[in-house]
Amino acid sequence: MSTAEITAAAPAPRVAALLERVAAFLDVYSRAAVRVAQVLAVAAVCVIMFALAGNVFTRNVPGFSLFSSEELARFGFLWSIWMGVSLAVRQGDITVISFVSHRGPAWWQRSVQTFSGLVLAGLLAYTCVRSSQYPQSVQWEDQVAQSMDMALFYGLVSMTVGYYFITLHYARRFVGGAARVMGSGDPALGRKAAGALVGAVAIGVALWAVCYAMVHNGVEPLVVLGVIFVALTLAGMPIVFMLSIVGIFAFHPSFLGLQFFPSPDLLVPFSTTQGAMGLSGGGELLVIIMFLVVAEVLNASG
Repeated sequence: MSTAEITAAAPAPRVAALLERVAAFLDVYSRAAVRVAQVLAVAAVCVIMFALAGNVFTRNVPGFSLFSSEELARFGFLWSIWMGVSLAVRQGDITVISFVSHRGPAWWQRSVQTFSGLVLAGLLAYTCVRSSQYPQSVQWEDQVAQSMDMALFYGLVSMTVGYYFITLHYARRFVGGAARVMGSGDPALGRKAAGALVGAVAIGVALWAVCYAMVHNGVEPLVVLGVIFVALTLAGMPIVFMLSIVGIFAFHPSFLGLQFFPSPDLLVPFSTTQGAMGLSGGGELLVIIMFLVVAEVLNASG
């Protein structure tokens, strides 16, 4: 090996070491977030069980109802769902369809995985910003849960905390993976990374071109959104986030020339999500919570 090659290869171990230190730093906070999420998730499920199941018992046995139980349960649903998703991300229990992204030539796999990674990074950055704005928006200013006289902020902020935790877990995983790649000593690493980035951009441009042509040829917006959903799912995007990203595309005023159901309010996808998860309902989710509790008890008992 020549002196020039040694000099060129020397920065890689230093970069890998730096990334390992950053990954270790992020891991400390990721573990702390896990502990916080576990406590909040268990507390939220207990609140739901007490508020709804307890209310059914008191209504049918002593003959009275627990005041504000429904609104309290709604808050519990929001926190249990978001903390549960963050824990699933940390443990790697998120469903991903990989038969496209993990098959075929190596250059194809790198391109597809880079594309899905960039989309996921963009989604998390966007949701962290918007979910931070959402609980403080004018729409919810001074709004309270009527029977509890508690600000709705405490339920809405569950989304913000959830996205922060999710982003932290993914950042730890990304930096750790980058450290391993940089420390592999692959002499073709730069060429492979550049090829993956070019391939990812090409996939993104191709998807945009197809959607743009469909929109401007009168294809129904829902069909175009379905194409985006299928394409991103097959690319390896976590399925749990697909409704979020499609909802953002659907209501965005204009995304790279694409319009579906434009809304001037950029927070509409977030208010819709929280409403579906329990803010404006929640009773129908009791069966799901009961099923999950029973499943956890069975798992713990072996």
